[in-house]
Amino acid sequence: MRYDILLLDADETLMDFPAAERQALRRTFADHGLTFTQATDDLYQQINQSLWRQFERGEITRPQLLATRFAKLFEELATPGIDTDAFNREYLHNLGYGTQPLPHALELCQALSALGCRLYILTNGLSGPQRRRLAGSGLTPYLSDIFAFIFLDEILRFFGASNETLPYTVQVLAKFLRKCFSAKKWKMAELLFYAQSCGNFLVFY
Repeated sequence: MRYDILLLDADETLMDFPAAERQALRRTFADHGLTFTQATDDLYQQINQSLWRQFERGEITRPQLLATRFAKLFEELATPGIDTDAFNREYLHNLGYGTQPLPHALELCQALSALGCRLYILTNGLSGPQRRRLAGSGLTPYLSDIFAFIFLDEILRFFGASNETLPYTVQVLAKFLRKCFSAKKWKMAELLFYAQSCGNFLVFY
């Protein structure tokens, strides 16, 4: 079966997120005159991953996660006087400098584009840093568009209040399919049914 439309995740599918994360941490620590060591990285990973697991269990919100991780880190490091909200904003900005694609990602996108496939990125990363990372990677000439979905309230505003009862994944795919098939008059369920029956899109995650 030929797939005309390919939906791809960004991080760890096309882009090297661990490398982007490490350079952002090193850069942000250096900007604050702080030393970033392997032990600091290990501690950050432990805290960050624990918070993400809490988020996935519905125990905290994503804004709470972002507001907490560096506060916990500097508390553990006994480093007072850091504006952790500002530190997190700077870290997210510096994340945009992490433009390293995974091996063969560029060649893959070039080959798929040459075959006439339309490539779309679906990402839960912040839109600004993700677009900067992808632009610096050399991949964007081969991408049709990038869809970034972050916080639930942002998703609802993007789709409109009438869609708030739809599951997260259905919202993402329905918006994408509406764009691809130019079927704005269709309902979400009809779009998904049409896509499933045509079978002309594939998701890589």
